[in-house]
Amino acid sequence: MYYYLYLNREVVACEAPKDIKKFKQYVPLTPEQKAFYLANPGATIQEVLAAKLQEQRAFDIEAYKEQRLSELKQLDLLRRQDLCADYVQGDALLNIANGTPDTIITGNKTAAQVIEHDAAVNMAVKAERHRVRDLILEAETKEAVDAAFASNEINTIEV
Repeated sequence: MYYYLYLNREVVACEAPKDIKKFKQYVPLTPEQKAFYLANPGATIQEVLAAKLQEQRAFDIEAYKEQRLSELKQLDLLRRQDLCADYVQGDALLNIANGTPDTIITGNKTAAQVIEHDAAVNMAVKAERHRVRDLILEAETKEAVDAAFASNEINTIEV
């Protein structure tokens, strides 16, 4: 079996065809690289090329918290979009500005009711996001951050 580095992205193993050398995107591994790759199949391409494992970087809990908080904000935004139609809210605001808050906007809701509903949704979603944010910020381990994030109930909020 022959081992090649393909396009500097992955190691491929194959029975070497006679004309493989004319394909420049296939670079054969040295015997040392091959031995390293076989001993460490999960190694990165850089590690295979160097035939040496890189030092493991320390887990950055603060960066992980920021990542999870970003995901939480995205959930918040998506839930608000699900529960509050922007065009309906725009129509409602326009009717309120024109002095006609009792105009039916959607279904059986008046402009004032649409605005009231959207404000309640925003408050409920924001309160849940802040609750989970505080738990994430207090967490000291990856598992605690994940548990805090998993405790969110943003997608179950109904108003």
